Amino acid sequence: MRPDGKLVGPGIHEQARQIFDNLHALLADLKAVPSDLLYINTYLTSAQHLEAFQAERNAYFAQWFPDGRYPGSTLLIVAGLVAPEYLMEVDAVVAVGHG
Repeated sequence: MRPDGKLVGPGIHEQARQIFDNLHALLADLKAVPSDLLYINTYLTSAQHLEAFQAERNAYFAQWFPDGRYPGSTLLIVAGLVAPEYLMEVDAVVAVGHG
């Protein structure tokens, strides 16, 4: 979803980019950085989206984790999400207020 609450684009590339942009904004709001991400769960509605999702994720992760130390993750293929136009969902665990 975009900040205005509307679904972005029809494709997995657009939705993946928006999800990672949203995650980055959330981290900033929490005064956290990508290295504070402990774990990411990803839900895709089709295995056909896997390659496109991985390409987008890898582009963000290359910038966020230049040392190659990524957070733990799980990726699941699910039958569907709340609406058929939603192709993916991500949830994340972030360490805040530490140190």
